[in-house]
Amino acid sequence: MKQSIPTKLEADVICAIANEAQEISNIISEQFKNRVIVENKVFPSGFYIKYEIKDNISPIDDTESKVLGNVGAKIPGLKYGMGFALFIKDGYISSLEGYTYNEEPLPADLQKYELYYL
Repeated sequence: MKQSIPTKLEADVICAIANEAQEISNIISEQFKNRVIVENKVFPSGFYIKYEIKDNISPIDDTESKVLGNVGAKIPGLKYGMGFALFIKDGYISSLEGYTYNEEPLPADLQKYELYYL
């Protein structure tokens, strides 16, 4: 059975990252609600989700590419937890990466977690 990333974890991470980026929080949230997942890969020690955003959604005013990643997660079965990186390209969220530290293998259950700010 192929592992997939729970939608709740993805949504909670995006929400936490957006809350820390207050000046663009509403735009990130709106883009996330209107995302289309075009790629979703799970690796032994992480995952990658690539997005496209519908055309009628406003970009972030600052269209410079950037990475937001000030959120971590404590997850049962992971000694060091996980980190996350939200990539913004040309004013739109483009992908979310989740990764374990020290290349620990992802646990089978990603339903239980506690997010925190780095």
